[in-house]
Amino acid sequence: MTKAVREVEALLTVEEAMAKLGLTRAQLYRMIRSGELQSLTIGRSRRIRISAVQAYQAQLKFTDPLGRVVVEGFVPFGHFVYLLWGPDEDRPLYIGQSINVLARLGKHVVASYAKDIRRVTIMRCSAAKEMTDTEAYLIAKHRPLLNVTLNGTDHGAA
Repeated sequence: MTKAVREVEALLTVEEAMAKLGLTRAQLYRMIRSGELQSLTIGRSRRIRISAVQAYQAQLKFTDPLGRVVVEGFVPFGHFVYLLWGPDEDRPLYIGQSINVLARLGKHVVASYAKDIRRVTIMRCSAAKEMTDTEAYLIAKHRPLLNVTLNGTDHGAA
């Protein structure tokens, strides 16, 4: 007697899906509630099919008219540190952190100093502590012109 073999699709925990997509728990659940990401509940546990994560990642690829991938998809939610560079290639204008980096960069684009921004460096961090530590380290190292701490100390002063 032979038994039928059924293929079982891999399921991810919420934490595993968060790591694969670079999202916070709140952002992942927002995507689940909106229907952007399909999930299922097993008992009291939420699971996400690996195929659903891969499908979401695949839709983030952009192609030119010849079908070549020009920009790999980028999920702007997560823990990021970013540097805004001006005319001085050795000293950034500003260093900041954000959990929604595109929205945060959009605020810089309309700021009075926007005309001075020449390029942006974006670094994804694995957690909030890494983001905070990285930002603090880079501010101390580069002393950006526009960063000012909450107590009013000017990091840009020589």
